[in-house]
Amino acid sequence: MRPMVDMTLLWDNTVGYAVHCSNKADAELFVQCARESHPEMCTQWSPGELNFSQHESETIYTFDSIFGGVWKKSKLMYGSVDAARDMGYTVIEFSEIYQEEDLNESEASMDVLFG
Repeated sequence: MRPMVDMTLLWDNTVGYAVHCSNKADAELFVQCARESHPEMCTQWSPGELNFSQHESETIYTFDSIFGGVWKKSKLMYGSVDAARDMGYTVIEFSEIYQEEDLNESEASMDVLFG
């Protein structure tokens, strides 16, 4: 099974959304998805870089920046939950945009299908 991260809310809306990743596993999934879906927005990040250690369980990621009072898309950035909220971001939880991809019958072993 491949995990699914729905980037629609973060990517299609430029209104100051940030996603909170409270653990390193969530951060890894989010950053991997960001690199796969929008590689041009992650060029400043080294391969494997998460920028998680500075804020750890309070880490957020966003593509939105505010310039002159207007939200615009920018390169992938990170920060802390409190700082993001203080700057006017709407912080959503990683669990709100993450779901496991459904397992297709053809991918499942016989034991999984028939117990």
